Amino acid sequence: MAKKKNYTAANGTEYYRIRKKVGEDANGKAIMKAFYGSGKLEAEEKYRQYMREQEPERLFRQDCKILHLPGHAP
Repeated sequence: MAKKKNYTAANGTEYYRIRKKVGEDANGKAIMKAFYGSGKLEAEEKYRQYMREQEPERLFRQDCKILHLPGHAP
């Protein structure tokens, strides 16, 4: 079965692209990131892997907000 593609790169290669919210900036605006794969499942797996890798950093930033540590922007 053929895999669906919804994005063509500048070099002509076709990918499946998803855009997901990965966080918020200081003003509360969503930070969006694109994830690419040969199909939808691969792109979603790359998103899940990215979020697993970011988890310790996100938890640290949340703790800094709660504790109002100096030198760390809320």
